Amino acid sequence: MIFKPECYIQSYKHIDINKLKEKNYQLIIVDIDNTLIPCDSKIVSKDAIDFVNKLKEDFIVVVASNNVRKRVKPLADKLTLPFYSFALKPLPFTFYHISKKYHVDRKKILLIGDQIMTDVLASKTSNISCILVDPIVDKDNIFGTITRSIENIIRKLFDFNRGDYYDKM
Repeated sequence: MIFKPECYIQSYKHIDINKLKEKNYQLIIVDIDNTLIPCDSKIVSKDAIDFVNKLKEDFIVVVASNNVRKRVKPLADKLTLPFYSFALKPLPFTFYHISKKYHVDRKKILLIGDQIMTDVLASKTSNISCILVDPIVDKDNIFGTITRSIENIIRKLFDFNRGDYYDKM
């Protein structure tokens, strides 16, 4: 199904990096707002920094966010990651660019994000894998509020509920 990720877990903190290595991923794309950092915060937690640093030991890691450069750059800098702001997810263009720039086949790319309408749909349109996590906070910016409303309808239509976690990695 186009709206269902390969893996759905509560938080990035529950991602088994060894499983990602077993799947032979080479490049990990992470969303920032409500995936690693609350959308209303400018503080990058030690947990988020540690997680990203562990990923960087085995993978190329980049940030892709629909937010503006002014928001994304300082956070990506704190994580010492290259970034793509205003990524226009769910459109596939940013992911095609990332694949080409880093010379990584899209089958070896994984996206970690918190929204069905942006992250999961982007992964499906780009032919990359996706881990969906619950948002860190229930608050969203205006665009997140709109997409989250649509997401709630999709969850009801496809009987895909928050909290019904599974891990198929």
